Amino acid sequence: MNKRLPALFLTFVALVLAACATTSTPPFIEEHVPASKAQSDTLFIQATAILTYNDSDFDPLVGIRLMPGRFTLEAENENYWFFRAPKPVDLLMYDFGRIINGTNVRGGVMLAKDATNPKSAAVYIDGNSDEEKIVIRYLNKQFTSDRGKKWTLSTDNTAP
Repeated sequence: MNKRLPALFLTFVALVLAACATTSTPPFIEEHVPASKAQSDTLFIQATAILTYNDSDFDPLVGIRLMPGRFTLEAENENYWFFRAPKPVDLLMYDFGRIINGTNVRGGVMLAKDATNPKSAAVYIDGNSDEEKIVIRYLNKQFTSDRGKKWTLSTDNTAP
C-alpha cells in the first residue's frame, strides 16, 4: 500500500476545510474503523452509472464521485461490509458548480449490514493497515434511493 495516500488525503481535506471555513458542517471526515478481511464472489455491488454525491444540491463545495463497475467485497466488521471501488474514488472541489480541484484515492463504499442503521452507507479509503478503513464521508439518503436505479447489491431481487 502506498504510505503517502493518507498524507495526501489529509492535505486535500485541509485545503477543502480552508476553502469552506464558513460551512457549519465539515464536508469530509476522518473516522478510523476496524475491519477484517472478507472475500466473497457472491456479495458485491454493481454500479451501472457514475455515482456522484455532493455536499449540496445547489452550489456544491465538495463532492465524491464513484465510477461504474463491480465493487468487490474486501472487508467487514460487525456493522458494515466494505466494497472496493473498481476505480479510485474521486474527491472533488467545486467553485460555482464547476470542478476546480480534485484527487483520487483507493477506497470504496461501506454498506450497513442492518438496513435500519441511520448511517446506512459511506465512502471509505484505505487506512494504515489492512485491519483499518477510514470513513471520509457518510452518504445521504440519495445513495440508498439510487439502489435499483444506479446500483444494486448482488442479493437484490432484480427480476421484473
